[in-house]
Amino acid sequence: MKPFLLTATALALCLAGRAAAQTAGATGDWELTWETPRDEVTQALTLHQNGNALTGTLEMRPPRAGMQRAGGGGRPGGQRPGGERGPMRMDIESGSVDGNTITFRVVRQMRGRAMEMEFTGTLDGDTMSGTVRGMFGGGETEWTTVRASP
Repeated sequence: MKPFLLTATALALCLAGRAAAQTAGATGDWELTWETPRDEVTQALTLHQNGNALTGTLEMRPPRAGMQRAGGGGRPGGQRPGGERGPMRMDIESGSVDGNTITFRVVRQMRGRAMEMEFTGTLDGDTMSGTVRGMFGGGETEWTTVRASP
């Protein structure tokens, strides 16, 4: 009887540990990469998973110094409207994890308008991939991430 109880207890602990690992699966610092019409960009994504809820930030770094828009526009040195410099941090909204499916959105203020970006993807260990909608005139592009730290 004792060997059965020990085996059952060990199995229950393993299953509980696996469920806890899956619940915390998206938590960590990630490097998110996507293609833009001009370049491939990598942004900093920080996620905190609590059950099925997902919160965090997306840090959009300014373009490289001297990068120009197609047609010759652009802000040299990565300046944002108003002459601000440096990264733009946006809070993750409506974030959730369902199994290995991850969804969240961020809202970026751009030229006085709100640009909503909706991310949907699949979590696979230390990588994620999916699509983001709402960029570049409402279009859709693919994104990938690699975990930078847990």
